[in-house]
Amino acid sequence: MAHCSRRVRHAEKTAASGECSGFERPSGENLTLDTRCAIPVPTLRRTFRLMSTRVIILERSARQFRISGGWEMQAVSHAEMRAAAEELARVFTRTWNMRDGPGYGEAYWPDAELVDPTGQIWGDRDAIAQMHVDLWSGPGRTTEATARVRRIRPIGRDTMILDLDVEVKGFSPAPPGAQEHGDRTIKSHLKHIVEKRGSDWKIVASQNTFVAAMASK
Repeated sequence: MAHCSRRVRHAEKTAASGECSGFERPSGENLTLDTRCAIPVPTLRRTFRLMSTRVIILERSARQFRISGGWEMQAVSHAEMRAAAEELARVFTRTWNMRDGPGYGEAYWPDAELVDPTGQIWGDRDAIAQMHVDLWSGPGRTTEATARVRRIRPIGRDTMILDLDVEVKGFSPAPPGAQEHGDRTIKSHLKHIVEKRGSDWKIVASQNTFVAAMASK
């Protein structure tokens, strides 16, 4: 078999160089091959052409990958992420001001987690929604909130970091650890990790941080 392999490699080499046709050596000497392992030169040439075509396709794909920043990032446009972020900001404002617990919770995936400004962890969507219902029944019962998108940053084909700047007026009393700015306004930076599942963008993790009055601009 080793002897047979050497003859096949010789046939491949001479076929690739174009120095012969059929099974002849470059010197014209007949090349005797075992018919059990002989590979016709036309077959080898077709194989080499096919391999060359595949290499060209792979090189073009690699160039496209480098230019685009990766095939995965083509799946979702920045405009789609921006639209989803703006909608989440609107949902936050609307559901907070309407005291709509279920609607507020719908912005989160069922397995979401929220860390509030006091450091307490709320471990799923139902807990997050209920915490806000309780808040609106207590010190937040007369509050009015606004939220705006500060920044979005894609971190994958279907995931982004969304930063919201939030202002809430009317707490009585102010939440633990919060400092009131002008007009009894509580400011916070709300950072979401937002994930697309199917066609929906929802929050999978959140961290809320109060803004100290001395840091206000």
